[in-house]
Amino acid sequence: MDNSCSRLDGLTFYNAFSQGCKSIFRQTENLNKINVFPVADRDTGTNLSLTLKSILESCTPTYALNKVLSELADSGLTSAQGNSGIIFVQYLAGLATELANNETADTQTFSKAARQAVDYVYEALLSPVEGTVLTVMRSWADELVDQSGMDGEFTLLLEKAKLKAVEALANTPNQMQLLAKAGVPDAGAQGFVNFLEGMSDFIASGFRFIEDNVFAENQETLQTEANTIHSSTEFPQFRYCAEAVLTRSRLSISALREKYKTYGDSFILAGRPEKLHLHIHSNQPELLFAELHKDAEVSGVKADDMLAQYNIVHNPKAAIGLMTDSAADLPVDLSDKYHILSVPFGINFPQMQYLDKVTIQPGMFYKLLKSESKAPTSSLPTPKSLDTAMHFMATQYEQTICLHISSGLSSTYQVSRKLAEQHKGITVLDSRHLSVTQGLLLLRIARAIEQGMPLAELIHRFENWKNNTWIYTDIATLKYMVRSGRVSPLKGLFARLLNIKPIVSVDTEGKGMAWGKSFSRSSNLKKILQIIKDKSADNQVWEYAIVHSAAAQRASLYAEKLTGMLNKPPAYIMELSPVVGVHNGIGAVAVGISLED
Repeated sequence: MDNSCSRLDGLTFYNAFSQGCKSIFRQTENLNKINVFPVADRDTGTNLSLTLKSILESCTPTYALNKVLSELADSGLTSAQGNSGIIFVQYLAGLATELANNETADTQTFSKAARQAVDYVYEALLSPVEGTVLTVMRSWADELVDQSGMDGEFTLLLEKAKLKAVEALANTPNQMQLLAKAGVPDAGAQGFVNFLEGMSDFIASGFRFIEDNVFAENQETLQTEANTIHSSTEFPQFRYCAEAVLTRSRLSISALREKYKTYGDSFILAGRPEKLHLHIHSNQPELLFAELHKDAEVSGVKADDMLAQYNIVHNPKAAIGLMTDSAADLPVDLSDKYHILSVPFGINFPQMQYLDKVTIQPGMFYKLLKSESKAPTSSLPTPKSLDTAMHFMATQYEQTICLHISSGLSSTYQVSRKLAEQHKGITVLDSRHLSVTQGLLLLRIARAIEQGMPLAELIHRFENWKNNTWIYTDIATLKYMVRSGRVSPLKGLFARLLNIKPIVSVDTEGKGMAWGKSFSRSSNLKKILQIIKDKSADNQVWEYAIVHSAAAQRASLYAEKLTGMLNKPPAYIMELSPVVGVHNGIGAVAVGISLED
C-alpha cells in the first residue's frame, strides 16, 4: 500500500492480517466464555487463536497479494480447528480465489472480492445460520462494496466497514434465541470483529505494530484450553467429531457436499478444489471414511469421542479416571459403562489413513487386509492426542490411570510416561499385554475403581493381576506376520511348506513369543485348551475373553469348549483390534485368561 493507502499489496496485507490475529489472541479467554453456539463447548477463542497462529507461522510474506492469500488459505486448510477456525479459513480461501490474479488491489477490487468471498462461506455450510459470524461477515463486506466507490483509500473504508460489523455483532442476540437467553453476542462473530479491529487499527495508525509477544503472553492459557476437548453441557446427538484434509478429489465440491451431508450434522466442507477441509459430527465415521477414500486422498484425520467426553464430565461414576489406547480389546458397552477414554492408533494402507476402531472398524479392516496387495502399517497415537486426552482427564479427576499396550511391543508407554510429567495425577502403567488381555486388565482395574479401591492398593495389586494373565493366539497363517515384518520370509516359507500353525503369546517382559506350534488348527485348539486347564487347576479363573479376526465361527467353538471346561461363559467375544490384526492377520483367534489373586 502506498503512502495514501490506496493500494493493497501482499506485505501490507500480511502485516495487517497479523495484527488482526493478535487482536484475537488477546480476546481468547473472553471468546471461550461467550461461546454458546453451535455447541457450548467453550473453545471458539482457542480454535481461532491456534488456527491463526499456525497460519502465521507457516506463511512467508511477499509483495504479491495473490501469493500471500493463497499461502495463508492453504496453510489454514491444513491447520484449521473447530467450526470457527474452519469458517475463518474458508473466508480466506474465497478471498484467495477471487484475487488469484491480483498482485495488488485497489479498494473497489478488494471490496468486490471480500463480498464474493462471503458466498464461499455460505456454500461450505450445510445449514447456514443467521445471527452468527456469517451475518457479520456479510454486513462488513456489503459496507465495503457500498463505500469503496466513495473512499479510494483503505483507512476510511476499513473504519466505516468495521463500524458496520460492530453494529451487526450487537444485533446477533436479536437474531438467535440461544444468544438472547445467554445474554451474549455470537462468539465467532465477536472474534471476527476483534480481527477487523486489529487490522483496521494497524492501517489507521500508519502501520504501527502491536508488540510481538501477544501470543506468548497467552501461550499457557491457550495450550491449556486447546486440550479441553468438547466439554459441552448438551448431550451430543452424534458421537464423533471428525475432521480430515481432502486432496486430489475426483468429485466437484458441490458433488462432495451433496454426497456426504447425510453422514451427520455440523457439516462443513471448506477450501478450494485442490485442497479441502471436512468437518462433521457423525455416529458412523467408519462408513464416512470408507467412502471418502474412494473419492479423494485423505490426510490429517482426527476424531474426538464426544459421547465419552460428555459422560466423563456430566455423569461421573468414580474417583479415579481410566484411559488406554486402542490396542486394548474391550467392547464399547463396557468402555462406556466404566467411562474409559481410548486414544487410537493409526492404521495406514497405501494412500489411506485411518484411526483404529474409529474411522475404521475391524470388519472393514479385514476386508481391506484381504484385498490390498501391500501390507498396512500401524502408527502410534500422536503425542498431541495423548497429551490432549491426559489434560482432559486431569481436569476431571484428581487421579487417572493410563494403561498402555506392552512396552515390549510399542513405544506408546514410553511416550505417554514422558507426557504425563506435564499433567497432575496421571499414573501410566505398562500392561505388558495387548489385545484381549490388555482389555481384561482394563476391566479388572475398572471394577476395582468402581468398588472404591484406593490408587496405591490398585497399583500394588496390578502387578499380580498382570502376572496372572495370559494370552494365547491361534494363528491361521504366518503370511501377515511376514508381510508386516514380524517374521522373516524364510521362516514364513518353511511354515507354509510344512503347514505349521503357530500359537503366539507374550513373555514375562511383554514381548511376542512363539509358545508352540502344530500341524493343524484342531491341534492348536487342543493345546490351548490344555494349557488353560492346567493354569486354572489351582487358581480360580477371574475372567476370560475371546477375540478373533474374521473368524467368528472358530471363536464360538473356543467359547463352547471353554464354557464347558471352566463352568462360566467368556466375559466377552469380539473382533480383534485392527492395530493388532495388522500382524496376526485373518483367521486368528486369541484367548485371554486372568486368574484370581
